[in-house]
Amino acid sequence: MLRKILLTMLSTTVLTGHVSADDEGQWWGYYDGSSARTVLGTEVAETYDIAMYVPGNQGITAGKDICGIRFCMRRFDCLSNLKIWIAPALPSGAPEEAEGSKVWYIETDGLRGGDEGRNQAGLEYELPFGSYTYTIPSSGVYVGYTFTVDDLSNSSGQYPVVTSVAQGQPGCLYMRTSQEFRGNWVDGQERSWGCCTMRVLLKGADVGNAATAADFAYYGVALGGQVDVPVTITNLGTEGISSLDYTVGSAVDEGTPCHLDFDEPFSVLGGDTVIIVPFQADEEVGVRQKVLRITHVNGVPIEIGVSEASGMIETVAKIFPRSVLVEELTGTGCSWCPRGMLGMELLRQNYGLRVATIALHQYNQSDAMFLPLDDYAYTGMSGAPICQIDRSLQVDPRYGTHTSGGSDMFNLIDYDLNVPPHVGIDLKAEWNDLFGAKSVSVTTTLESLDDGEYGIEYIVVADSLTGTGNSWDQQNSYATYDHYNNDPLMDIFCRGGQYGQGMISGWKYNDVAVVSSYSDGTNQARLAGPLEAGVPTVHRYTLNLPRSGEIASQLHEDNLAVVAIVISSTGEVVNAAKVYLNGFDPSVRGIEEQPVATPSTDGPKTYYSLNGQKVNIHKHGLTIVRYADGHTEKILE
Repeated sequence: MLRKILLTMLSTTVLTGHVSADDEGQWWGYYDGSSARTVLGTEVAETYDIAMYVPGNQGITAGKDICGIRFCMRRFDCLSNLKIWIAPALPSGAPEEAEGSKVWYIETDGLRGGDEGRNQAGLEYELPFGSYTYTIPSSGVYVGYTFTVDDLSNSSGQYPVVTSVAQGQPGCLYMRTSQEFRGNWVDGQERSWGCCTMRVLLKGADVGNAATAADFAYYGVALGGQVDVPVTITNLGTEGISSLDYTVGSAVDEGTPCHLDFDEPFSVLGGDTVIIVPFQADEEVGVRQKVLRITHVNGVPIEIGVSEASGMIETVAKIFPRSVLVEELTGTGCSWCPRGMLGMELLRQNYGLRVATIALHQYNQSDAMFLPLDDYAYTGMSGAPICQIDRSLQVDPRYGTHTSGGSDMFNLIDYDLNVPPHVGIDLKAEWNDLFGAKSVSVTTTLESLDDGEYGIEYIVVADSLTGTGNSWDQQNSYATYDHYNNDPLMDIFCRGGQYGQGMISGWKYNDVAVVSSYSDGTNQARLAGPLEAGVPTVHRYTLNLPRSGEIASQLHEDNLAVVAIVISSTGEVVNAAKVYLNGFDPSVRGIEEQPVATPSTDGPKTYYSLNGQKVNIHKHGLTIVRYADGHTEKILE
């Protein structure tokens, strides 16, 4: 339901009335006006700035005029100084001080507020411009609103920001606050906060049937097979998208025509959705660029010219199972390492054995789980917490490459999982206990797509290690925070949380490296010779477990796993594998794991196909759903 209000511009002109999109243009935004709306807030009485980016290089927005704004708010009796603004960049100070900005002050006295319903937080209001228009430059503009919360006695003051639960995309939501975020802008899309519920009325946006496709990443496919690739489609037409016609080929040929009918029309103007495009293997092995060309939208020739997207597809003789290696540098003396503990737990829960997680307790020698540097491969990691992915990228184990909040760890893992390994690993492990001398014997069958020199490393990792005393207690700097980085999953380590103490006692440490094939700085596991393409090679090795020290008595068949890593002659990780001696899979909860958070189905959801690729349109059958708190479920429809 739309609520019309009186607004006063800086020039004190009073505007009233309703702008008809049918007569004047089209409403554009990341929120479509009908999807569920939820709330967001810091629970602090402070000034909020909320904004979204309107691109200037899309066919639907380029050179168009903004002649009205719609926005969603809750109650007004708990806030003051409400203003709506447009600016060419996110303001560094007050919006009215930004060069090239336009600001409207909102008179809220007597204005009715509230929530429309349980899944429709807030009410929608409209600011019609009358004769005024704001032309969108090629660099785009930011449209936003600002207000100050004065009263925290009700939910509307504690959580005043209304967002759409639709899947976010770049530019869909920015927020800063005067206290909690110290006046710094934060990208809400990176933090899965949903979308800004503002919309702009675009004059002259009369393209009916148009869409563009975004370039896709690197994928592998076996000879004679096909690979399903998620491709992001942006709707640029006022008619939305009910169907697409496109071709799949290469840079030199048009390729095969394809048709896709959407289960439900996608109508968000300027919004993104994802389609699954099958790519057939080439007749020969190799890496080739593939091109997708959109030719028709809703059966009508695309009105902005053919749109192309490209990516690399590698055809291989055989697809082997893939596991991504993630090694974390950590230690009980690292007071910021609970963040890494959380990140590694989330990888275990979400990916199971598709990610080979190893926690290297090499930060402080006073750690009961300390592993001498010479007893492991040199990783080059320093400082903690830090992790490296396939020994090629060092990132934060909770937030990935992001430094200002949000996390792209899952995206980084997903990308590496798509790369087809050229060596397959079939790993088996066996427990030995001979007169108290405990060891693990491994039998590994390697199969390579290419002739070549390779190396192999082994690591035994242990779960559920715990103890008492200084050598086991984890230092925790987060106990001085009420909340950290607006990351709700970190609350268990913050003041009042389950582990919100300066020294955490009783934590059960997982993925702890207890022994490897390295000794005195040298890898003792060696292959007999080069691998031959298509010829299986069997390798056997035994790792003797520690017989003394605080962890020795805790090592048993039910809490140990082995990780095997295949290294190329140039030192690159080709593939990895992880197997538990008792067949356990950490993506299925058990083995005395402490929960990192209580699973919740609230907030935005992300859908994935069975190969781990993110999709917006999920098919009938088995689908993976990842919720905002990081936990996943498999749903059969």
